[in-house]
Amino acid sequence: MSTKQLPIYKKTKTLELRPPELRKNTLALLEKVQRDENVRKAFIANPTKLMTSQVTHVAASPQQVSESNRLLFALIANDEMRTFFSRFEPSASNSKAAKQEFAAAFAKKIASLEDKNILVALVGNALVGNGIPGLSQVAYQCVSSETTNKTSCTCTPVAKAQATLGGNVIDPETIRALSEAFVARAKILAKQGVLANLEERVG
Repeated sequence: MSTKQLPIYKKTKTLELRPPELRKNTLALLEKVQRDENVRKAFIANPTKLMTSQVTHVAASPQQVSESNRLLFALIANDEMRTFFSRFEPSASNSKAAKQEFAAAFAKKIASLEDKNILVALVGNALVGNGIPGLSQVAYQCVSSETTNKTSCTCTPVAKAQATLGGNVIDPETIRALSEAFVARAKILAKQGVLANLEERVG
């Protein structure tokens, strides 16, 4: 009996972000963000829309896009959550065990925070069928540098927050500016009450 399994995205149609083209496509998007102010503004306003259309090429409904954005911004609006993402490193070398370790630590951290924005965002994503682990990687990579053995990436695709594509360099300042802009927008959305209101579209 074959043990080969179908890729998760074909079975569940979640928005979990995975290789193999993720890195190349992310670098291409970052290059556009670096040279085009309009693309940068669009990315900050609606990161999931640009990620799904230009990086992962996943067909997502407007509701899925909105809820993905809600979770991203809810997570990075919380200072303690950003610290958790930047410092977490699994002790397990096996990918399945590492994923379970992350899930347990992630759940424990969320429970300790009692942040209504994050809790509402998790419910919203569950309602539209988005996968939580992949989405959490979006936030993780938007606010911290990639580390060894990571298999998913979005906003910062290589170590030291520096990316190369076709001989060109995505400079650290671009990554830093994006991170700061995402956090600033997240804070504004949280203050306005948008993130805790499922009737509000995000993005």
